[in-house]
Amino acid sequence: MLAALRGRAVGGDRSRLSSGGLAVVASLVSVPAALDASPPLLVLMLIGISALLLTRVGALKGAFAPALVGIVGAFFLTTVGIRATDLYTAGNLPIVSVARAARAAVMGRPVRLVLFIADPNQVTDLDVSHSLLFYSHRPVRVAVGPAAFEQLVGCRKQDIVLAVKDMPSVPSRYRLSAVHPKPPLVRAAAVPVSGC
Repeated sequence: MLAALRGRAVGGDRSRLSSGGLAVVASLVSVPAALDASPPLLVLMLIGISALLLTRVGALKGAFAPALVGIVGAFFLTTVGIRATDLYTAGNLPIVSVARAARAAVMGRPVRLVLFIADPNQVTDLDVSHSLLFYSHRPVRVAVGPAAFEQLVGCRKQDIVLAVKDMPSVPSRYRLSAVHPKPPLVRAAAVPVSGC
């Protein structure tokens, strides 16, 4: 349906051409990833998109479907475009560098890696375990909070990844040696020095 609408627009149908152009503008404004959208802004965008849709329905003489398909199609295309940029910039992320260094450090052996997240409220901000698993080719366990860290690591030397700001939260019975710092992350060796 979207292709047919676009085909007619390219063929010179001004009504459909303007509908497609306005749909692209509406989708750019309404993509949540492109904005730090507060609730009032979301309401304003909803009103604007609804008004645009009603205007286009009138211009298309009641043809609701083409106007709706144009707006929804442009919205999804724009969303995919914004998300796709992450795929091409992933190599620049600190987690990629840290994970690749962790992979090289064990030369392909399946040695466990621990991701330490000090604050349980920060799990969504620092949950990089999927990228860590993918780029390091190592099994990854996540320890959230100091107690979970002690339980997971125990009395052995352990290769860990954590945020630089979380380094002071590592329990005091462990000594950390930074191996690969790439702020805001660091890969370190955690060595128990007491309590074992």
